[in-house]
Amino acid sequence: ESADPIFFAGHTRFATTSKATFDGTHPHQWTPPTPRNIWTREGVTWDCKTLNVESFICHNGDLDAFEIGEVTHSLEFLFDWIQRATHAPCPSGVDSAAVAGIIELLRTKGSWYLSLRFGFLFGPDRPT
Repeated sequence: ESADPIFFAGHTRFATTSKATFDGTHPHQWTPPTPRNIWTREGVTWDCKTLNVESFICHNGDLDAFEIGEVTHSLEFLFDWIQRATHAPCPSGVDSAAVAGIIELLRTKGSWYLSLRFGFLFGPDRPT
């Protein structure tokens, strides 16, 4: 069963600080479509469907660092961290790919698995 996309946008990428490469062109996606159990509610009734979940982004600007648990991490750290968190390889060495990975980690609506992952990654402070 497939669902229609909710939104799609694209544009031609002009490299700012990273190299202009084919794999660095927009739109960016970190993980390919993945079947997920997605829950919806209408009134008091809950429904679960298995749907392909995927995220695409277009990003203008530079991502040099990102704060996780009040610690600012470099782009190089983020590439490795996102790969471990998503269990998916880095699709490109451009910063926009890391933005796609971060958006994927933040987008959890309807998925218990993705929401639990979010809580583990961004939840309570714990010793490193």
